[in-house]
Amino acid sequence: MTSVAHGELIRASAWRAAVQRPAPPGGKVAFIGANNPETARMVRDVQVATGVEFIGYFDNDPDKKGRTFCGLPVFGGFDDLLGCDRTAFGLVNLITRDTKTRHETTRFFAENGFAAADFIHPSINLDGVTLGRGVYLQEGVIVQGGVVLGDNVCVNSGATISHETSLGTSCFVAPGATLAGLVTLEPGVLIGAGASVMPRLSLGTGTTVGAGAVITKDTTERSIMVGVPAVETGKTPDDEAFLPLFLDKM
Repeated sequence: MTSVAHGELIRASAWRAAVQRPAPPGGKVAFIGANNPETARMVRDVQVATGVEFIGYFDNDPDKKGRTFCGLPVFGGFDDLLGCDRTAFGLVNLITRDTKTRHETTRFFAENGFAAADFIHPSINLDGVTLGRGVYLQEGVIVQGGVVLGDNVCVNSGATISHETSLGTSCFVAPGATLAGLVTLEPGVLIGAGASVMPRLSLGTGTTVGAGAVITKDTTERSIMVGVPAVETGKTPDDEAFLPLFLDKM
C-alpha cells in the first residue's frame, strides 16, 4: 500500500468533518454595513444554531446612526467603533460592493485590534472545506470538498464553489455564480452574478468578472472580463493592493 506521505491523491482535509469555528469575543457579533435585509434572516438561523448574540451595526452613513435596521441598532460609524472595547465582540464585514472596499474595511478594523468573526449560514455543508477568518457565506451556497476559502471571502446565495477550488483573500462571488472545480482565484477577485468559471483556470489578483460572463481561459491581474466567452475589456486601477489583513500574517 502506498504511504500517505508519498501517494495521497487528495489531501485528507478534503474529506474530514468540518472543524468547529472559534466563538467571537464575548460570544457577540456586530456588523459593518447596514444595508441588506437578508442579514436579518441569517441572524435568526445563525443565532439558533450557534448561540452567538448579534448586537447591532456600524455604518458610516450619519443618517443611520441612532436608528434601527432589521430590528438591531445602528451605533454609528468608524469613529464610534474605535471607542469600543476590543474584547467585547467580533466584527462581520457585510460590505460587498467591490473587493477593494471590502478588503480595506476589514484591514482597518483588524489593524485597530478588532477580531473578524464569521457569518456562515448553518445549512451549508463545510466538511472537507478549509476556512480563513471573517468568512461570509449566505444561505443556499454550495461549497464542495477540498475547497479553500481565504480570509474575508464572501459568497452570496445560490453560488457554487466546486471541488478543490481556492479563493484568495477578500474574493467576492455574487449570487448564482459557478466556479467549476480546481479553479484558483487570487486575492481580490470579483465574480459577477450568474458568471461561470470553467475548471482548472486561474484568475489573477483583482480580476473583475461581469455578470453572466463565462471564463474559458486564465486571466492576468486586474483584468476586466465580460461576455460569452469572456474577453478582457480593460484593467481595474493599479492602486488596488490586497495586502495581508491580519497582524500575524503581515
